[in-house]
Amino acid sequence: MGTRIAALLICAAMGFASAASAQTAPAAGAAPDAAASAAPAAPAAPAVDPAAEAAAKAAAEAAAKAAEEARIAELNKPFRDSVLFTPAEVTAVREAAAGRRTNEKFLDADKEELIPVDRKIKLSGIYYKNDSTWIVWMNGYKLHPRYLLPEIHKIQVKQDEVYLEWYDIGLNNIIKLKMRPHQIYDIVTGILYNDTVGGMAPDTGVR
Repeated sequence: MGTRIAALLICAAMGFASAASAQTAPAAGAAPDAAASAAPAAPAAPAVDPAAEAAAKAAAEAAAKAAEEARIAELNKPFRDSVLFTPAEVTAVREAAAGRRTNEKFLDADKEELIPVDRKIKLSGIYYKNDSTWIVWMNGYKLHPRYLLPEIHKIQVKQDEVYLEWYDIGLNNIIKLKMRPHQIYDIVTGILYNDTVGGMAPDTGVR
């Protein structure tokens, strides 16, 4: 009898201890919920302005278009140089043609190197429509009223002849002469002759 009472007392004590432990222990899902509520919210992404984005795109396209137009304009720029003279000599030719005094000391400094010994004017052909519409093939170049060689001070084109005022840097003077197609004028000797076999007799050609 005493043994049964002791066993009952032990079981009651164990049950009381289990109930107290259950009251003090936190719930299994409580900790994650509390941690989730304590975590800070992620910042919202900044809003994109469609108008500003379109303006930036348009500006980039305009800059690219302007750069391409500048490149094409540079490629299409007329050739104004000379195959015979340096840029400094071309400037001297234009100054002399305009009636301004050239820098003779500069021109005489390296005269043997800068001035070609063989200097000729060759007229290969003429296409004439009127006084403002014509083409002349001279010294291997196709010339017209909008494009002339820098040595040409004045030119008048007719159906079958050309009146020419040509500045020669070797003579430092302007040569005036008339030429017909297939004629060559030797500036050094002052002889005008035909470029074909059995052509005209030599002539000075200077007027």
